[in-house]
Amino acid sequence: MSENIPYLAAYRRSLDGGLAAYRHVLDLATDEQRPHLDRYMTAFAYFHFHCRRYRWHDIYPGLTPIDI
Repeated sequence: MSENIPYLAAYRRSLDGGLAAYRHVLDLATDEQRPHLDRYMTAFAYFHFHCRRYRWHDIYPGLTPIDI
């Protein structure tokens, strides 16, 4: 809201920032930590992309929303 950008543009920026953080965390992890962090972050993202509460299906209609 503070930048006065459209709703969908803000969500896309959030997605880009999340993917950058994901890559950065994996780059910092040791070889032993990396598979566990990857699995955790993938599951976290899956939940948030597929839960109706976060409305990602408005941006990516191909996602199947779930209710938990």
